[in-house]
Amino acid sequence: MYLASVKTNITTNLFAAVWVTVLTAVITPVQINLLGIESYGLIGFIATLQIVFSAFDLGLSSTLTREIAADTSPGRRASSELIRTASTVYWGLAAAIALTLGLSAATVARLWFNAEALASDDLASALYLIIAYLALRWPIALYSGILAGLHRLDIVNLVKVITATLRNISGIIVIFIWRDVHAFLWCLAANALIEIAAYWFAALRAYHTSSFGFGISGPALRSVWKFSLNMGAISVLALIISQLDRLMASKLLPLDQFGYYSLAYNTAAVATIASAAISSAMLPSFSALQAPSDRAAILRRYADANRVILYVMGLATFPLIFFGDAILRLWIGPAAAQGAYPAMAILALAFWVNGIVSNPYNIAVAMGRPDIPLRVSAFSAVPYAVLLWVGIGRYGGPGAAGGWLILMVAYVAALIPVVHARLLDIPIIGSLRTIILPFGLLGVGSFGLPWLVIRSDPSFVPTVTSSVGALTVAVALYVSIGYWLVGESLRSQFRRSIFAIRNFGGRHA
Repeated sequence: MYLASVKTNITTNLFAAVWVTVLTAVITPVQINLLGIESYGLIGFIATLQIVFSAFDLGLSSTLTREIAADTSPGRRASSELIRTASTVYWGLAAAIALTLGLSAATVARLWFNAEALASDDLASALYLIIAYLALRWPIALYSGILAGLHRLDIVNLVKVITATLRNISGIIVIFIWRDVHAFLWCLAANALIEIAAYWFAALRAYHTSSFGFGISGPALRSVWKFSLNMGAISVLALIISQLDRLMASKLLPLDQFGYYSLAYNTAAVATIASAAISSAMLPSFSALQAPSDRAAILRRYADANRVILYVMGLATFPLIFFGDAILRLWIGPAAAQGAYPAMAILALAFWVNGIVSNPYNIAVAMGRPDIPLRVSAFSAVPYAVLLWVGIGRYGGPGAAGGWLILMVAYVAALIPVVHARLLDIPIIGSLRTIILPFGLLGVGSFGLPWLVIRSDPSFVPTVTSSVGALTVAVALYVSIGYWLVGESLRSQFRRSIFAIRNFGGRHA
């Protein structure tokens, strides 16, 4: 049962993430070319604020997922009071966040951004709309956490695909008609209202209830407060660490340069669709396998998940590292390539390294030891902030990206040995030799060699056409060699999935 649900969840996660990525790829050049790079930087600031808001989650969404997944009581009565309590906390904090930030929007617009094309009054009015959008979307984590605990990420992804399609298509229409960032932000706020209603309704139906209700349950809080507090602390540190580069860049860089850094980050972050899709499916799966007899199953699933993450993430990151300049020129334009590529290449490598630690993090959370990644984050936060301040001040966007890469390497060195030794009781050298090193060499070899070939003649200036041709060869090499590196178990699962899709298509033809 769990294996089937994990496969379904990973598949639907990947489909939804790829679809949202395609929509984003379509709307991004429209935003930059019709609204301007400063407006795009302001829109990119939305993602930063959205993750900053997640600090007030207090670890409840991860706690909900874990508790619901482990709840075997009739009708899941044991977790119903926790859901009611979480609903109260989420909606109460959403209102408080909107009110607090709304009162400070004018001050933030005047003191934070270094804009030239956008006046401070225009920035303030735009921030009001951004705050409304983020406050409406913030409780989505509550309902997606409930659905994840029920192993119904297929529903989460169906809602995500539908609402993202509506949001992006309506956004493109609004931009073409009005060509104004405020009109686009009004469109986002309206879509946020539709989106939260859709998630709420989907969670109600999946949980088989007519209402989650509101209220605070003391026993429910006492049963999870320690775990939730650890997860909340991790969330706060995670947002500081994951968003600090963009927060500091938005303050230290001119808004147009921050726009280019946002483009670099958003493009490189495409790689996270693999880690996010697999990680969100693996957390409830690991949580459900807690008996001593499940140890072998956990280790097998852990190894397979690591191979899949690095294989798929490499397919997204290494093209950006070696051929990102040509991709940006073809997708956005020469100015965007010149402004965003240096930072994007560094960020892409950092995200690949980040994929190495995603499953060790899930293991720690699933086994009730979120204190392990919490300590790693706590010790790294201050040095990372100093590193960013120096890097951005001296090198701009590439300096911020370099700081992120150094942090990810430090995470690998600090987190994985502890998780392997204390929780899994396996040597790290095995993962390094059979998973990390082979897939790293696969990416460098498959994409680096074609990149070197088209640059081997000093008199030859690489064009977009020659770069696309070399990239095509590189992708073919990577996919074919990587298919054998993932192992027979995953290859057989892949073949069964293809066979099932063909049968499904045949029955419905």
